[in-house]
Amino acid sequence: MHPNSFLFFGRDLSKFREVMEGSILPPNALLLGLDGAVLLSIPEWKGFPNFFEEGNKGFDHLAHWENHFLGGELFCIVLDIKWSNGHHLKLGFIYPHYRRILFHIWKNKRIGLLDKPLKNGTPDPKSRCILVKNLPAWSTEVV
Repeated sequence: MHPNSFLFFGRDLSKFREVMEGSILPPNALLLGLDGAVLLSIPEWKGFPNFFEEGNKGFDHLAHWENHFLGGELFCIVLDIKWSNGHHLKLGFIYPHYRRILFHIWKNKRIGLLDKPLKNGTPDPKSRCILVKNLPAWSTEVV
């Protein structure tokens, strides 16, 4: 295999390497909080300490969905979130592999971001969470 090739589920995604490398792919596990929010474990995101140190989790945000197609088929959906405190996060969801998770995000328009990895498929009790509410509706149009 060529060292610059980028394969995912047997599909060559070299054309979209930049999109994928700029995004964090959370575990493909459907975890729901008490309020219906999808809980995503993303410990590799460096923005967590700043939110918790500032003591205020109520920062305004702008969010949008980006759809990426390969051979005319939707293959990756990116949720791009920018907060008013200057932090930024891009979450990548390979489609259709993340279909259930995406359905619940679109239905409830919120996600909970966990700062610790999952333990045996469940949240670590020591995890802290940032709740992102009022996410925009997703569409199949290319953004």
